[in-house]
Order: sequence, then structure tokens, then C-alpha cells
Amino acid sequence: MQLSLLLIVAPLLALAAPEREAPPTREVKARDETATLGKRACNPVGCECAPGYAGVYCANCLTSSGGWVVPVLGSGTTSDVYQCDGNGGCCDYGYANDCAGGATGRCG
Repeated sequence: MQLSLLLIVAPLLALAAPEREAPPTREVKARDETATLGKRACNPVGCECAPGYAGVYCANCLTSSGGWVVPVLGSGTTSDVYQCDGNGGCCDYGYANDCAGGATGRCG
């Protein structure tokens, strides 16, 4: 009895099911203007970098000779990320998760 009822109801349920719509198409258009990124402010907090190291570094990164890439933090902290200019110049971009707690997430 249950099987025959299923055989009768199944085709009706299939007819009642909604048809799937085709996914919407996406149209990609070229832009006329050039995208620009705003510069982050260099926060000169009195930090200094080891000469020869250019890039973005955590405070806990070591040089090839075992010293600190950012030996002078100024008013920054060991959880901050610093940008070194290769000549000893330094900017502090503030707290970074991958530098916090002694992490070395950005060591070149």
C-alpha cells in the first residue's frame, strides 16, 4: 500500500518542484580612471633600524649577525610593525597581530 502511494505521489512532487534558474551572468567593465592607494602615515617615534635592512619588520626580527633589525624602538613597542628604509630610517605603523607576543611574522 505504501509503495503504491509513493509511486503515485512521486511524479506529482517532481512536477511541483521549482525549476532552477540559471545563475546570473557577470559583466566586467574596464574603468577609465586609475586606482590609487592612499599612503599610510609614517609615524616617527624615534625608532632606528639596522643599516642595510629595507622593508617591513616586526620588532623581534634578527639581522644575519644576530642583532635586532629594529634595535631602537623609540616610543614603539615589540608588538608594532616597523618600516626600515635601508639607511637606518624607521617608521612605526603600530600594533600588528603577527608581531605581537614575540612573534616574528614579518621578518623579510
